[in-house]
Parts: sequence; structure tokens; C-alpha cells
Amino acid sequence: MFQSGPFTINSPLILVLRNLRARWVRTILTALGIIVGVAAMVAVNATNNSTLDSITRFFDETAGQSDLIVEAPVSGERFDEAVLNEVCRFDEVTAAAPGIMGVTVSADEADNWEEQYSAGGSIVPGTNFWLMGRDIAADEGIHDYQLVDGRLLKPGETTYNMLLVDEYAAEKGIEVGEDFAILTPLDGIVTFRVVGLIDKEGIGQTNEGVIGIVPLNVVQDLFGAAGQIDNIEIVVIDEIANNTEMLEKLRQAMDAALGPDYAVKLPASRGEQVTDSLQIYQQGLDFFSVVSLFVGSFLIYNAFAMTIVERTREIGMLRAVGATRRQVMGMVLTEALFLGVLGSFVGVGAGLLLARLLVSTMAGFTGRPIDQVVATPQNVVTAVLVGIFVTLIAAVIPAWQAARISPMAALHVKGQVDDRRMVRTGLKFGPLMMLTALLVIYEVPLRPEAAFYVGSVMIFILLLGATLSIPVIAPWIERGIRPFIILIFGNEGRLGSSNINRARGRTALTVAALMVGISMVVGINGLTQSFETGINQWMSTALGGDLFVQSPLRIKPDVEA
Repeated sequence: MFQSGPFTINSPLILVLRNLRARWVRTILTALGIIVGVAAMVAVNATNNSTLDSITRFFDETAGQSDLIVEAPVSGERFDEAVLNEVCRFDEVTAAAPGIMGVTVSADEADNWEEQYSAGGSIVPGTNFWLMGRDIAADEGIHDYQLVDGRLLKPGETTYNMLLVDEYAAEKGIEVGEDFAILTPLDGIVTFRVVGLIDKEGIGQTNEGVIGIVPLNVVQDLFGAAGQIDNIEIVVIDEIANNTEMLEKLRQAMDAALGPDYAVKLPASRGEQVTDSLQIYQQGLDFFSVVSLFVGSFLIYNAFAMTIVERTREIGMLRAVGATRRQVMGMVLTEALFLGVLGSFVGVGAGLLLARLLVSTMAGFTGRPIDQVVATPQNVVTAVLVGIFVTLIAAVIPAWQAARISPMAALHVKGQVDDRRMVRTGLKFGPLMMLTALLVIYEVPLRPEAAFYVGSVMIFILLLGATLSIPVIAPWIERGIRPFIILIFGNEGRLGSSNINRARGRTALTVAALMVGISMVVGINGLTQSFETGINQWMSTALGGDLFVQSPLRIKPDVEA
């Protein structure tokens, strides 16, 4: 409520809503700036969370009931199965199951087999067939096989019997009781009798279900790995399994006891290699989401600055009838708050839709399907609050300018905006900020773990410095291109060109928004080209041949002859 003595103006919120409706196109465009920024934040966070959740859930589910896993330090290496006895000496261990895996292909795919890689460089799951040898007796306490048809393998069974995942068996047209042939490195084509089909759950999700489960000794014999295994899955007592701190202490103790030739891990930690390889990609998404908010703040400021200029007479009249500066400033910030809340909530919905597109891209990098979008309440609330905060901050200067409008301004509205302070500020800080950012980026040595964060801050300083410099250099550029504009557009071009100098603040923000957008396009293209060039250089130096021989099995030395 505005009040001066007995004179009162009720419901200032009505003025806010009226202005938003009267300038509905600008209202929508301003809201879009907020929506895009918030949507980018929500989409990026949801994509990163979904990727991590998918990978963690995959390793948790395929690990069954196991709490710890023993592997070789180098992925894929094997070790002596005698270490199982050392693991079982720990009183906290209630079950331990050894396993070994042989990578091969089915016999019917041998002629046309080709290695397939994801965008992230990893082998696409399902490209090869994984023959998994399990100790059936020890495995009963760790993996719960969901039998669909036939029977499970029996403890002590040593024959060439196999379990297949039902989806893969259906794809191959194989039923219980039929034979399934694979390639092996020692005996060539070997045939197994399919005795059971299991559901694609738990261990059945491994390698997208393209697996066969057989007795442990069978894989050892076929792949020349007698007495060797490549993993031990461990179940510990509930008291430790349900306590993260105690489980970590046991892991460290077991890791120290077994020595450097073995690595004791949590099941989900096996996904760290995948998530680590995505770190740069995820950081890039985070950076561009913040840049989107940066550009959005320009649009918000520009829209409110234009609104204040147009409403100078209206605001002056409000001041004349008793509105205080605080009330005028509050009215403008109320508009910003309304748009911030509306834009942020719509941005959350748009971000969740955008995340569905981004997770498909991320799935291409990881080589694993991401079947659900995970958006935590904390990330959603943070995005909404950041959207509202950025909107209010962007509107503070226009609100302050509105509060400084005197009642006399209602009588004579100026068409020229005083940008001298902005020009002085740009001349003082713009070039300095740009120079500082460039020196830090190109000349200051940074630690790898800090390079991304410091570099991101410097890029923002560089962009802000360039924005502040635009009002300074705009007149020079305008004078340089004016003859060409007049030549093309005539007198209309003359008016349009000279109008640039009438409101250099708005010119700066408009140019800055376009500048940042083009910078993002050039930056992404440069990153892609650098990546492609690096790959080509590596291939030229590391791979000297014109043709390469690949095999799903280990290539025998006599192939060269």
C-alpha cells in the first residue's frame, strides 16, 4: 500500500500484474531466460545423477548379496584360487564365492564378429559372449537366480551344462534341452547343453544378458586357467554389512592382509572407472548450465531496464502521489520475484524433459542403458532458489534506477539514457578483467584438480570483462560500419545505426548475450575438433598398420606366420 498523509493507493500487486500483462511479450521472453537457465541446471544435475545411479545400481544388482569383492589390481587379470582360503580366515566373512570369466562369441557369430565401441571408448555390452564360471555350492548364498524354465546347476556339477538368460536364448531361438556352441581358445568350437533359463535380473543383467553360467572348472579348463580365478565375492555378517564405516574398515584390513597383488573393493566401486571417464563430460555440462543462467541474467536485466525507461512517467506519477523510493523498488522486485518463481518452476519441468534427451546421449558414452531419470529434491530446490536469486539480482539495478526517478520525471520524459557511468565503469574494469583472465588461463600453471574450476571462473571474468567493454568500443565499431549500413539500408540504416549509441547499456547486454552464445558454439566445436585431432594423432603414432586383426579370443602367436 502506498500512502501519503490521508491519500492511499491500495494493492500495489495489481500494478505489478497489470504491467506484466500489458507487456506480455516481454514478460514471456524474460521468463524464457529464467526457464532456460533453470532447465539447464535441472537437466544437467538429473543427467549426472541418473548416470551415476544407473551404473551404481547395475553393479549392486549384478553383485547379488556380496558386500566386498576381491579382484586383481589390473582389470581382467587372474590370480591363484588359493587366496580364497585367506579370505575365509576372516571371522567376519560368512560366505565367499570364487568366479572366473572367459570372453568369447557364439559359434554362429564367429564369421561376422566385430568389436563395437561406445562414444566413450568402452566396449558396448553384448558385443561379446561372457562365459561365467561359478562355484555353484558357494554361489547359493550370494546370487539368487530367477529360474524361468528348466533347472539350475547343481553343486558339484562338472559337466558341460549351461544356464542362459531367457531374453538372449529367445533371440538365438534356443530352448531348454538344446545345444549352444561357442568358440574357445584351446578347443575351438565347444557345445554346451542348455539346462535352464534365468530371468534378466541380478546377475542376469551382466553384459546385457549375453552370458552363459557354467561350473567353475569348465571355464578354467577351456581357457587354460587351471587353478585360477578373477574374482571372489564376499558376504559379511549383518552387523558390519549394515554399517558403512565398519565395512570400510574391514575392506581396508582385508586389502592390507592380502597384499598389493589383490584389490578389495565395494561392489559399486567397480563403476568408478566408468564414472571417472565421464568426469570431464559432466563438468562441461555443469559449466554450460551455469553459462545459460549467466546469459539469462543478461536478458532479465535488459528486459527490466527497458521496462523502467518505458514506465518513467508512470513511476514519476506514483512518486508524485506518495509512493516512496522503497515502495517503488519493492514493486519492481516483486515483478522480478513473480517472474523468477514462475520461470523457475516451469524450468524444472522443462529440465526434466531435457534430461530424458541428455541421458540417451550419456548412455552412448557409458555403453549402458539409463532407464530412468533421477532428480533429487535437493537439486530441484537448489535450481529453483538459484533461478529466483539470479532473477532478483539481475533486477536490483533496474529497481534501484526506478526508485531514483523523481516526481518531476512525470512531466518530462527523456528519450536519452545516461550511460556515462557504465562507460566509465567499462573503461576502468573491462580491459583489466579480460587481461587478468587471459593471463591466468594461458600463463599461470594450475594443478590438474583445480584447473577446471579456476578456468571456469576465469572464463566468466573474461565474458564479464568483454561485456563491460562493449559500451566503450560500441561507438567506434558503429562509426566503422555505418557507411556500409547506410549503403544497404539507406536513411533507415542511418537511424538504426545511430540508435546504438542512445542506450549503450542495452546494446552491451544484447551484444553480450549473442557473444556468449556464439562463444559456446565455437567452444564446443573447438573441443570436438581437438578431441578428434588428438585421436587421429594417437592413431597415427601408436597404430602403424593399415589393417588390423581382431579376435574375441586371445590370438595365438602362430597367427602372425
